[in-house]
Amino acid sequence: MKKIIFEKLFLALLILVFALNFGQKTEFTVPKDIEALQNTIFDFTNDFTKDEPKAAAAGR
Repeated sequence: MKKIIFEKLFLALLILVFALNFGQKTEFTVPKDIEALQNTIFDFTNDFTKDEPKAAAAGR
């Protein structure tokens, strides 16, 4: 019985260490100026669809 409790505790500790070491870390940078934030949101450009008319013409 003592061995089962030890194995469960060891497994929980292993999962906790793995999650803390390799968990996803996300950082957000929020501009202090509202105009800079609006420019970032509303002037969003996608690099993949930037030259869509050129790509369509080249594909023909």
